[in-house]
Amino acid sequence: MHPDAGTEVTGSLPTPPGQTAEQVKLGEQIFHGEKGGTCAGCHGTNAKGSPLAPDLTNGKWRWGDGSMPSIAATITKGVSHPKNYRSGMPPLGGAQLMPTDVLALADYIWSLNHPNGG
Repeated sequence: MHPDAGTEVTGSLPTPPGQTAEQVKLGEQIFHGEKGGTCAGCHGTNAKGSPLAPDLTNGKWRWGDGSMPSIAATITKGVSHPKNYRSGMPPLGGAQLMPTDVLALADYIWSLNHPNGG
């Protein structure tokens, strides 16, 4: 069985300004737990949310303005008192992430919200 069986194919995601496609790909791998992240466990393998955590693809920002710095800050700090969800997100999603991992995740999440690159 192919290791990606059952996961939604994201295709070619746009690259945030000043970043690289490799960073977006690394963020995707971290998100899916291939490189130490735990994000998909709560936000879903397609990042469209679950009963535990919100959709990260719909452009609705609960804790910032959707900019790369605000996405990275939310990942870094976590969310102790979430809006509309009963469980919070620990800092770094409860994973041992390096600052470069956080930036790659922010690139990936930004890309999910800018399918046309803008």
